[in-house]
Amino acid sequence: LLKIGNRTLENENGYISVNHTIGRVVNNVEELISTVYSDIFNLSNKSYQWLFTSTDDAIHYPQEFLNSLSPSGFPPHKLKLKIGAPITLLRNIQPTNLCNATRLQIKSLRNNIIEAVILTGPAKGEIIFIPRIPMIPSDLPFSFKRLQFLV
Repeated sequence: LLKIGNRTLENENGYISVNHTIGRVVNNVEELISTVYSDIFNLSNKSYQWLFTSTDDAIHYPQEFLNSLSPSGFPPHKLKLKIGAPITLLRNIQPTNLCNATRLQIKSLRNNIIEAVILTGPAKGEIIFIPRIPMIPSDLPFSFKRLQFLV
């Protein structure tokens, strides 16, 4: 499928041969996951929680309350990632290669950086590093800054 998307698949008369396993019928979510990601349960994983930095307003609210907030456009408070898993970038970080919806595959997980390889587009195969990015919601009556991965 990536070859089709990258327009590198050779074809004759505009027809493309598709592997029969792409059309496989599955009966439940577990079977779908094991079919698509056959070794997903054997990969090492890491959980991240967003880091909050205080502003004058946020000091007055407990950490549990801030964790429960889901401002518009923000990913959830907890993020669970596995090495080898595909991820999608949620914001533009670098206009040339790291744009919204860029598909990546995780190579390593560190406390403040995700190392990944670009799966599609002109920078396919390039290794990149995604840092935690500060986000400040504007749709709440108080302000706080949340450091998070935009995936």
